[in-house]
Order: sequence, then structure tokens, then C-alpha cells
Amino acid sequence: MLDTALECRNTDFDFAITKVRPTTIEVFSGPDAIERAAKAWTTLDERGGATTPFQTYHLAREVSRVHIARGETPHIAVASQDGRPVVILAVVVARWCGVSTLRFLGDPFIQYGDALAAPEATADDIAAAWRALAKKRLASFAWLRKVRADAHLQPLLSEFGSVIASDGAPFVDLQQPAAMPGARKLRRLRQRFANHGELTFDIQEGEAAKPLIARALELKREWMAARGLTNRVIGDSDWESVLDELTAPGGLAKIAAARLSSGGRAAAIEIGFVYRNRWYAFLGSLEPEFAKFSPGQIQTADTIEYCRAAGYDAYDFLGPIHPQKTALMSDQIALRDYGVALDIRGFTGLCAAHIIPWAKAGMLSVPPGLRRFIIRGNGTERVGSVSRSG
Repeated sequence: MLDTALECRNTDFDFAITKVRPTTIEVFSGPDAIERAAKAWTTLDERGGATTPFQTYHLAREVSRVHIARGETPHIAVASQDGRPVVILAVVVARWCGVSTLRFLGDPFIQYGDALAAPEATADDIAAAWRALAKKRLASFAWLRKVRADAHLQPLLSEFGSVIASDGAPFVDLQQPAAMPGARKLRRLRQRFANHGELTFDIQEGEAAKPLIARALELKREWMAARGLTNRVIGDSDWESVLDELTAPGGLAKIAAARLSSGGRAAAIEIGFVYRNRWYAFLGSLEPEFAKFSPGQIQTADTIEYCRAAGYDAYDFLGPIHPQKTALMSDQIALRDYGVALDIRGFTGLCAAHIIPWAKAGMLSVPPGLRRFIIRGNGTERVGSVSRSG
């Protein structure tokens, strides 16, 4: 970024010289990158630099631990103005399809990818952080997934990135008057289920949430295995452990477990992040014995009403788009996966990444029994999602 900007006022060359604060960039790399960037990161956290829970320091510290254990190297660019951090862009580099690939720190765990930015950060500051990483030639290919239409990085990536996949994230605007679509159907479901046993709903946080998280993950693994589905987070003990670690106090983003019970027994569990007055529905699971009563629909409705009563701004379903989500949503925001070839070898990664959505769609069209056979014979490439199972 230039230290000065010159503006030509008229043909008499009456130049106005406007001083622009210089942007300084530091890049922290290696296993200790997250600790070295901690002061700047927590400062930006406190100033609202992370627009979603998936960019907060507490979460970044936990996902960094998983990356390092797998031999993946974190790199964190910090852009500062007058000694104050204004932008942080955190990535990790590993090999994928034989190509050195740069991804958001936390991928595949995080459900939204972005940089952190202070209120006064400019597009130039964000671009400077990106250039600092690109100039280091850390990778041949950048695969930046789940970028929201309102992300800090969206304008930059839309200019030079290739869109690999498009989706959406439905949400419920809780500041609008309450209007639950399908309310009559929901009442019927609730009455039918109540005949089986008294229905109760509760929210647990901290240590009390841990058993519910463990059970929700167990149920999700069983549900996916029965359908021949795999996922890069569910079923991976390293990534699953991140949820458990995030129940500890101290982070700006909290983990909470919403539970619908029938006769004192859990029927549906939802694991959510709570951040900046918004609930993010990360994972939902059902107890098979209660599945015929559609407890997930009742639990989701109860969680939305809990959030409304608590004064939250929104209930975020996260991606992908699904009929059960769109039936309840107020609106949705576009999500895109971007690919960038950083050198000639990067085009191999870019081409391979473009195949993934087609391969996933093809795999999902295969009968569950055949999917299970294919997965057993060929490994566990991701074909599922972290969202609710029914």
C-alpha cells in the first residue's frame, strides 16, 4: 500500500497530497504461529473483527492443534495500522491431489471461511494481507471454501478467484415478527409425540453439554454409516475433539446443546455455536427409536423460539440448502467455494477441485448399499454434510 496518495485537482497541477497510514504486514508461520499472533488476534476479537464464530481466536487455537498434528502448516498474516491490528488472514498449507494447497485455517471444521477485519479496515488492508501470503509462495493452489456473500474476502475473491461450488445458508431473522411456517403440522407432530411421553426442552452449556455432544456425534456416525455417507469431520476423532474442547470457558463463541426429551429421554440433540447474538446450528442428531415422531423438527422449532425469547438476532441453519431449512427460513445468504491457481502447478488442483461437486452429487445418487461398498473399498472421501440427519 502506498504511504501517500496524490490527487490531481485541476489542469494547473494543483496536487493535494493526502497522507495515508502505512499498512505493515507480519506473517507468522509454523506450529507456534497461533501463539505468536495471539495478542493481535484477541485484540481484533474484542473489536468484533470475526464476523462468525469460526474466525475467533479460541476456535482457531483448537483447530490449529489438529492441523499441526497432521503435519499441516499454519500461516497467519497480520496487517496493522499505527501498531494496531486491522486484518488477520489465517490459512493452512498441506498437499492435496499431489498439489500444495492453501486452505482456511480450520477447514473442514469451520462452516464459514473469512478474514478478520477491524471496523476501519479497508479493502487495501485485506488485499495486503492476501498478497503477503501469496508472495511467500506457500502453495500452488488456494482452495477457499464456504465464503459468505457478505464476507470480508468476498470482493477480493470474486475478482480473481474461480467459483468451484455455490450454495446457500438459510437463516431465521428473529427480529421480525414470529411466524413459524407449517405451524399446524408442527402442532400435530407435537401432540402425537406428547402422547408417547411428556416433552421437555432444555439448553446445556459448558461441562453439562459434553455428554450431549458425545451422544450427538455417536448418533450422527451411526446415521451416516447406515446410509453409506462419510464426512471429513464426523467420524474423525481429532476434529470431533474440537467440539469438546470448545465447551471450556473463556472463548467469545460458546458451544451449546439443545435437547428435546420424551419421558425424560433425549429424542433429538442439536449442537450450536452462540456468537454475537446469533445461534449457529452446527450439528443435529436423532435417537432412532423416536425418529418416526420427527423429533428433529420439534427440537428445531423449540430452539428457534428459545433464541427469540433470549433476544438473539438470528438463528443460522448454516449450509447446505435443504428443504427442512428453507421451509423455516426468513432468507438465505449465498455461499461460494473459490479456487485460485497461484502458479502453473496450481491449475492441476483447480481442475481437480472443480470435479469434487460433480463427484459428490454422483455419489449421493448411488443407492446406500452400493455407497457403503464403494466407501469400504476406496476410502472415505467426503460426501456428506455436518448438518442435521433427518
